[in-house]
Amino acid sequence: RDRLDVNRDKIMKLRDEFESKSHAAESVQFKLQDDLTSMSTVFAHLKSEMERIASATAETMQGVADLWRAKASINNAEEQQQTFLEFSRSVDAKVKSLRTQLNNVVDDVKGHFQTAADVINTSTGKQIEDMRGKYFEELGRVDAAMKENASYAQRAQQFQDALRNDMEELRVELGQKAQ
Repeated sequence: RDRLDVNRDKIMKLRDEFESKSHAAESVQFKLQDDLTSMSTVFAHLKSEMERIASATAETMQGVADLWRAKASINNAEEQQQTFLEFSRSVDAKVKSLRTQLNNVVDDVKGHFQTAADVINTSTGKQIEDMRGKYFEELGRVDAAMKENASYAQRAQQFQDALRNDMEELRVELGQKAQ
């Protein structure tokens, strides 16, 4: 009986440990997902700010170009316009390059977080399988103990019956010898 209680307590302890580890793994996974969402929001905000800055810069450049056309000579205006076009193309190329780099960074970070989530899922699955194996192993030991106890009870009953029969035979023999 004590062995059964000890084994039951071990199984309960293993189950509690398994549940606490599962909850901890879920918490880590949720935190990683929250961090990924937060980073995506920050990157989207940065992207919109860059687009706003690019738009404001383009408007300012257009205003400067308009001012030069209104105030400057045609040759000077053409030179300024050419310079502005080169500058505008350069800024556009840099903004596009930054946008591409930012998108690549966002994709890389998402990939890393997905990999981390996959690793956690795999690790949690392995822990679950290990705990199941230990549980079934303990269950096997409990079954063996139950069978052993049943066998002991049966042997004790057989011994008791044999002893009772021997006593009865002895009583009968003594009764016959006494007469």
